Amino acid sequence: MTVKVGVGSSNPVKLEGVRRVFEHFYGDVEIRSTPYTNAPRQPVGAEQTIMGAYLRAKHSLEAFPQSDFGVGVEAGILSIPRVPESWISHLNTQFAVVISRDGRTGVGSSSGFTLPKPVLDDILMLGKELDESFSEKYGYTDLGRTVGVVHTLTKGFVDRFKLVEECVSLALIPFLNPDLYPQ
Repeated sequence: MTVKVGVGSSNPVKLEGVRRVFEHFYGDVEIRSTPYTNAPRQPVGAEQTIMGAYLRAKHSLEAFPQSDFGVGVEAGILSIPRVPESWISHLNTQFAVVISRDGRTGVGSSSGFTLPKPVLDDILMLGKELDESFSEKYGYTDLGRTVGVVHTLTKGFVDRFKLVEECVSLALIPFLNPDLYPQ
């Protein structure tokens, strides 16, 4: 049986990451995407980031009523309390929310990483998106739709696909272990 998955994004990295994870756990999958335009351009804080992922997942379930799952992935900037150095006081982290047709919900996050201070300042003080600031400051373009800023910062060791796979895999835990996570 083919598992049908709606994804609240048209970003190819998110779609491919979701496809890889669902194929690993469920085998035959059909991925359908729908853009979601009501999310903040650059979420700041866990609440805004997780809510963005949740709304993307809900939107995809509504857009594709035949889907077994709706998935939302959102990257955001999280504050680390009581860290005095401003450039390490925030992490870029991705969250995934997976919602099944029967309402079961899972949430997962990726590893987080610090951003260069000029980029973080652009995001927090000027409201710029991560990709926009990184492009202006360092000349890289469209990283969020390809390998991600993390790929550049880790000299190619980690890419955005891995971060999407990580948060989506962790969001699937309640579905993979329904006896441990009753509805």
